[in-house]
Order: sequence, then structure tokens, then C-alpha cells
Amino acid sequence: MHARVVSHLLLTLQGVSASTSFSTSNLWNMDYSRFDSVIVFGVAEMMDDLHVKLQESMQPGSRMIVCRFPIPDVEPDQIIGEGIDSVWIYDVGAGKPTSLHGRTASAGEKSD
Repeated sequence: MHARVVSHLLLTLQGVSASTSFSTSNLWNMDYSRFDSVIVFGVAEMMDDLHVKLQESMQPGSRMIVCRFPIPDVEPDQIIGEGIDSVWIYDVGAGKPTSLHGRTASAGEKSD
């Protein structure tokens, strides 16, 4: 069964499907300001830049949920699971530093 169908079924059973949406689109052209949470299955090489983009475009208190590859040099707010099944959760949004060093990187620039 397709992951999107399973996810919709689970959300319907939990009674929250009306407040949830799924989208498959170009990560770099997407407007994230209307989302509370974004789940990413990405590759290691893109995580720094994607974190900066989400940090700049999402509202304070939003979450970036990352599967497979954590964001380098950024401490997650929560880790669920172990090994290849790990999920890292980061609070993101305008004004939150993008690195452990408290410095906010600009788009395309690597965090310290």
C-alpha cells in the first residue's frame, strides 16, 4: 500500500485528517510558511541548505522532522529510534539559530 494512503488512513482513525495535508513537490521552490511540520526523507548533502531554507521560511515553533540523515552540527530537539530507523526532530522557524554556535547562516551558506 502506498505510504500516503496508509498515512491518510491512520490520520483519519486518529481524527486529525482534516488538519493534515501531504505534498510532493520541489523542496527548493516550496513556500513552507503555512506548515507547522515538514517531514523530509533527504540525502546527507542537502540537509544543511534545506535546514537554512526551512529556518528562514517557517514560522517560529514549526518542526522539521528528518528521516535517515540528521542535520550536521545542529542539535535536534528530539531523537526517536536508533540506527537506520532514527528520526530527528528540530524546532525551526524565523529567528532560531541554525547551528550549535548560535549563528544564523544565510541561504546557500554552510553553518559553522
